[in-house]
Amino acid sequence: MKFSIIIPAYNCEKTIDRCISSILNQKYDDIEILVINDGSCDNTELIIRKNYPSINLFTTKNSGVSKARNLGLQNATGDYVIFLDSDDELCLNALDLYKKEIEISGSDIIFSSFLKIYKNKKKSCVLFDRKKINIKDEKDEFNVYYHRLVGTVWGKCYKRELLQNCEFNTKLSYCEDAEFNYRVFSKAKKCSYIPDVTYNYYYLDTSAIHSFNIEKTNKYLLSINMIYNNCLNKSYESDAIVFCLIVFNVIAFNVILNKKNKAKYKDKKNALKKLRSDNLTITILKHLQYNQLPFIHSICLFLFRHKLYYFMYLISMI
Repeated sequence: MKFSIIIPAYNCEKTIDRCISSILNQKYDDIEILVINDGSCDNTELIIRKNYPSINLFTTKNSGVSKARNLGLQNATGDYVIFLDSDDELCLNALDLYKKEIEISGSDIIFSSFLKIYKNKKKSCVLFDRKKINIKDEKDEFNVYYHRLVGTVWGKCYKRELLQNCEFNTKLSYCEDAEFNYRVFSKAKKCSYIPDVTYNYYYLDTSAIHSFNIEKTNKYLLSINMIYNNCLNKSYESDAIVFCLIVFNVIAFNVILNKKNKAKYKDKKNALKKLRSDNLTITILKHLQYNQLPFIHSICLFLFRHKLYYFMYLISMI
């Protein structure tokens, strides 16, 4: 069983060694590494060519992570595909754990727990209480965690056949992972979960999601529109609505009410009102069921639904 590991790389000279080493240190050896150097202007390419001459390196002009991942998919030859971000790591026995689960269940997609690494602490993120779960059958437990599951392509292992004719949408700047996953998950016959930690995710304060740019609102809405419309009349529409509701929290608190946004309260309120009046927002809020959401998200969405913008502003200041 061969694994293709796709790594989009852009200006990651400080982390690319750690990332690639985590693959080469695996006990499993039937591995294909594809690094897509997405127009880096630092020493990323030099480090890879010097330290890892045998891996598959593709260098392109800077076109974004979606196009880079698509190039990786086009050249992957493994039985299963894993997406690894250039500042993260695979845990030591990740591939052995995936292989074992594939042999037992024959799943099209396997996902796992992961370790979230902050500057001064680490937090293990166990997605489900049960040791194993077939997400096609266990929707009650699955719903609550859906936004954490579909929101990223890392921390998962995909059967390559499943990804044929399923490229990332290069028109999206945000939620492109989720939009991709909703299409892919709908094709999967079986998906399974292993409770073991297979992925180390490094939480960076400099991540693009934590910086303020009012144009992000429209970009998020474009992604949500596409996800919602693709999911209409499908069995996972309710799960997509939950995800879209979570993204509204991201727009409200990580973008509009972000502390880095130095705009006055009046301007922030106007931005929230504009978001609240969007036709898609109105449609999705009609489906709001608080018991489907984590507690903190329920509170925030209650305030947003009832246009209690000042209380949202106070929460953002805490």
